[in-house]
Amino acid sequence: MNLFQTQKNMLFKFGSIPPLIKIQIGQFFSNSNVSEEIRNVLNTKIQPALHCDGGGIELVSYDEKVCVAKVRLTGNCSFCPMGLITIKKSVQTIVKHFVPEVQSVDEYCCD
Repeated sequence: MNLFQTQKNMLFKFGSIPPLIKIQIGQFFSNSNVSEEIRNVLNTKIQPALHCDGGGIELVSYDEKVCVAKVRLTGNCSFCPMGLITIKKSVQTIVKHFVPEVQSVDEYCCD
């Protein structure tokens, strides 16, 4: 079982990650910029679950001044009435956990 699988199981069982795993995850992300860290979390932690429903998620932008990530739901998820709740309750929680620099994750709604 890899570190992320262990973390996933602990997150859902206990609601948080032990400090040792937080340190290891922080070290894993320390060599990349915040946008890449967010993309990595979206692609590895969130995308697989959304893909099961025929949807997806992508990072549109990250504003380093206010620490806000803008994401867009794609596929079936883009039409889901629960999309905003998914972003604010699930996506934001997971992204903020793995990328502490992020203060908020918002829906990008304009092209």
